[in-house]
Amino acid sequence: MRVFCNDCKAIFSEDEADEMEIDFEFMNGVGGLFPDHHSGKCLICPECGSDDLEDYPEEEEEEE
Repeated sequence: MRVFCNDCKAIFSEDEADEMEIDFEFMNGVGGLFPDHHSGKCLICPECGSDDLEDYPEEEEEEE
């Protein structure tokens, strides 16, 4: 699966992406409302470090 970065416009595979540990309550702005916090990993762009990513459609990839 290919991924597109909305910030720097890079296109890369999920294997090439970096990962970042996140706190879901902090990320969603509800950290103070819940005593328990849940963490996980999200993909970030290997070029600029942004987490503003979306799937890159396969049909667009074939046209290039």
